[in-house]
Order: sequence, then structure tokens, then C-alpha cells
Amino acid sequence: MKLKHLEGLLGDLQQFSNPKSSKVVSFTLISLETVQNEQVELEQYPTGPHIASRMIYTAENSFDDISGKVVADFGCGCGTLGVASSLLGAEHVVGIDIDPQSLEIASQNAEDLEVFTSYQKIWLKLP
Repeated sequence: MKLKHLEGLLGDLQQFSNPKSSKVVSFTLISLETVQNEQVELEQYPTGPHIASRMIYTAENSFDDISGKVVADFGCGCGTLGVASSLLGAEHVVGIDIDPQSLEIASQNAEDLEVFTSYQKIWLKLP
């Protein structure tokens, strides 16, 4: 898969809107689904398609770390990195997050792009 094609596919993923973290990534996507009541302590902000596609593309093409591998995306949010990994041939992708609403969006994104990604909620006690 070509880098531009991957970036284009990721550009249509739903993301958080109006993130409230100080580490906001300055990418906005066209099709946004609002995550209600973002929690600052969870640092909910999107990984834009430009960064995500290049990160996963580099992991695959420079280090052979995606295709045929099991990929875990801890703090997966809306699932951008997991979906990108699936699109580049990951054998199995597991997305893990503490926020159930993010996991719903991630599951919908994977379904919309017809990729298999497993999303799981992990209960954590934050300090």
C-alpha cells in the first residue's frame, strides 16, 4: 500500500473534537464524531492521519514491525494507529483504552474501513 493511499484512508476516520489536553495535535479531520465530556486527565487528543500514516508506514518499511505481526495499541483512543496497522497487514491488532466512548468510535472506524481490530476496555485506577 502506498503512503498517500494510507493517509487518505485515515483522513476519513472519526476523531475527538474539541480536545482539552495541553498536548493537542494540531490536525483536524473532515468527518468528526464528538466525544462527549472529554477527560483532561486521560489526555484525549487525536493522532492525525498525516502523522499516523507516516509512523506506521515507517514502522513497517524501515523495521518490518507491522505486516504479519500482532500489534497492541495502548491508549488507542479512536483507533487511528490500530486501523493503520491493519491496513498495512498486521496479523492481529488489539486496541486498549480506559474510555468506553473512545472504544465505540474506534470499533466503528475499524468497521467502516472493513478491517479486523479488537478493542478492549481496561479498568485502571488513575493516581
